[in-house]
Amino acid sequence: MSHKNPFDDGNDFLKKHIGIPDQANIKKLPKPIKIIGYLMLAGVSLFILLIIIAPFS
Repeated sequence: MSHKNPFDDGNDFLKKHIGIPDQANIKKLPKPIKIIGYLMLAGVSLFILLIIIAPFS
């Protein structure tokens, strides 16, 4: 039996020709990008915490 290819295989094309990574390794990123990522994560976490705590105060 022959293997059937999908009609629109855009994801495979992007991975092969443009180079979209499967997984991002944060330890290999430059230091300024890591700092920005950590600050954004901390800001989102703080915002969610404030949304949870605000109705009780």
